[in-house]
Amino acid sequence: MFPGTVESIRYEPNKQHEYVKMTLGKSEVLVWKPDSIVDDQTLQYLDPSLGFLGMQEEIRNLEGCKTGTTVGEAQVKDLKGGTPIPESSNHVGSVPTGETRVRCRQQTFSLSSCEAENP
Repeated sequence: MFPGTVESIRYEPNKQHEYVKMTLGKSEVLVWKPDSIVDDQTLQYLDPSLGFLGMQEEIRNLEGCKTGTTVGEAQVKDLKGGTPIPESSNHVGSVPTGETRVRCRQQTFSLSSCEAENP
């Protein structure tokens, strides 16, 4: 049974979390190890350590594709004219791809679509 709502990636509050520094879009980002991770298809708990590795793999893949420029909260607010970004704008989908690998795919809104929604 899940407490409250189901979250694919969960971080417990008031706790020190392991992280790694990585490069994404010419910026340094921190990738945090989750406390729990859930398969988006079956809702089964997955190994958080494998999910952490999968998150790092996704950042390496995004950087390898030269996917874009990383922007901070202030820059996003400027682009959107101060309108807050909805919480549903970002999601990490998690799926096991065997016993020793969890695939974590970043699903994020497009800044260009935000600009179009709020001219």
